[in-house]
Amino acid sequence: MGRTTARKYWVPLLVGIGLAAGCASGPNVHFRSIPSSVEVVDLGNNELLGMTPVDGSWGGKKDKPRLVTVRFQKIGYQDRIETFSDKGKELTIAVEMKEED
Repeated sequence: MGRTTARKYWVPLLVGIGLAAGCASGPNVHFRSIPSSVEVVDLGNNELLGMTPVDGSWGGKKDKPRLVTVRFQKIGYQDRIETFSDKGKELTIAVEMKEED
């Protein structure tokens, strides 16, 4: 596996580990999509969270819920923007992507 290929797979893995290792006070978040292998980007900091399916814990504070906006993106499909509150214990954000015209 070449250096570029290795980086391609490790970056989403490390980001996913960071998401899971975040503050335990936030909810468990599950990002799903049809089709799978869609990139999920946190628009608050433009950070790639991983490729669907993505599971982890969000680092929100229980006493101060905030709105989080993410973009689902995949070549050949229209981007989807989803906003959710990081309040709660379990969240599933699921989208069905539409092919570009």
